[in-house]
Amino acid sequence: MNAMQLPVVGPEIVVGLVGATGTDLERVAEAVEGSLVTVSYKGTVIHLSRHLSEIAGLVKAGATDEYERLKHHMDGGDRFRETLQAADAMARLGLARIRGEREAATGDKNTPSNRRAYILRSLKHPREVQTLRAVYGSSFILLGAYCPRARRVESLSQRIAASRHELNRTDFRAKAEELICRDESGLAGATGTRREYGQNVRETFPLSDVFINAAEPAALEVELRRFIQLWFGFPFETPTKDEFGMFHAQAAALRSASLARQVGAAICSKRGELLAVGCNDVPRPGGGLYWSGDPDDNRDHILRYDTSDAMKRTVLEDIVDRLMGLTPEGRMTGEEIREFVKETLEGDEAPLIKEARLMKLIEFSRSVHAEMAALTEAAKRGVPIEGSTLYTTTFPCHDCARHLIAAGVGRVVYVEPYPKSLAAELYEKEIALDPESAGDGSRVCFQPFVGVAPRAYMTLFQMEKRKEVDGSVVRWQGGIAAPKQAAGVDYLLRETLQLADFDSALQSRSITLTE
Repeated sequence: MNAMQLPVVGPEIVVGLVGATGTDLERVAEAVEGSLVTVSYKGTVIHLSRHLSEIAGLVKAGATDEYERLKHHMDGGDRFRETLQAADAMARLGLARIRGEREAATGDKNTPSNRRAYILRSLKHPREVQTLRAVYGSSFILLGAYCPRARRVESLSQRIAASRHELNRTDFRAKAEELICRDESGLAGATGTRREYGQNVRETFPLSDVFINAAEPAALEVELRRFIQLWFGFPFETPTKDEFGMFHAQAAALRSASLARQVGAAICSKRGELLAVGCNDVPRPGGGLYWSGDPDDNRDHILRYDTSDAMKRTVLEDIVDRLMGLTPEGRMTGEEIREFVKETLEGDEAPLIKEARLMKLIEFSRSVHAEMAALTEAAKRGVPIEGSTLYTTTFPCHDCARHLIAAGVGRVVYVEPYPKSLAAELYEKEIALDPESAGDGSRVCFQPFVGVAPRAYMTLFQMEKRKEVDGSVVRWQGGIAAPKQAAGVDYLLRETLQLADFDSALQSRSITLTE
């Protein structure tokens, strides 16, 4: 073989897929494989749940009913994580399968396979993402596949009905909803308490590097090809309006010193101009929010406690005191009540209590919410925002939602869900939760973000070489391109160390993986 025939060297990469139950991840995986061909990469799909079912005793076999099959796999995944006392157990299973595929391709577990992408379908827990990023670094990308909830319910209902040879899928909506709710939040059992080792797509999905629309096949293909080109250094792809807006929302979020969470918002015009930004923090006299270094800084960390938590605890103590007064035993002392509430909120029953509506009250915080901070900033400067788009890192609460509607914001784009929000219930006729249900535009559309996430924005849009020495435009060649900032081969050592611990844990519990 002469030099002209030598294969173009390209490092291994790992693509993780995350999508809620009911999303067609098989189509997504196939589309990723197809897009990788444009850069001469071979994709290998590793279906984690199938490998889980190969472990004896974890997944009940023989289920022909789609509801039972999915439930058994969820149970098996929970059992696997809980048995190993490792929330990232499925990611480690993925590491083992990657090494197996590598050995099959090269004859050696520690010899990288040239221009190979391992596609993990699919990730369900934040710790899985954390482990894969720790092992593969910048060679790992997480793809979040979005599909509207209503469509997922319909699709899953249809699959369950078909597996039972039934025609009326509406009879199975409740079972579809049950599986979707469990998948989203790790809730299971009669009490609905959160399981530490249960799958939790709600907190995993926002960790994505790129969000894609899995509901529309044509859009899916276009979005994936664009992302792959970006990852492999195509120099002429620039941010969309939504990517630009969400990046500024995330930048604003980092200003927040809130003890609870950092949230950012950015308002942009229809043409994409940045109009105002805001974050969640304590307001200061004279307008705006406190800045770091202000001599009169009076944010919550200065007070050394969260007023919202303190007030909810006080309300709970008051309720307990009043209820105890209705019992034959009579009231407890103030100290007894405080100790009882402390044990309730911090003891074994804490997960159950924290799911109560009382603990989801939001009006006791001193902070201005990010969306409101952006609205007041625009108002203070006299900037009109009618018909604008507000980008927020977290779905708006119901308080912010009503002000966004009243202010004339035309569209809201968000990344993270916010379970405490009652916006959809309180403003059913005023807002739509996805573009499909927005209708004629008479409602404000609250839609999930699609595009390059802020965490990957700087890497993927950093300028590459665009012209030659003579000033002519460079010719990008996907077939020989390399991914941006790919990690070196030191990931092989990290992979080995992770799997050594994994193998030890498996052996101590008499669990055997098939080759």
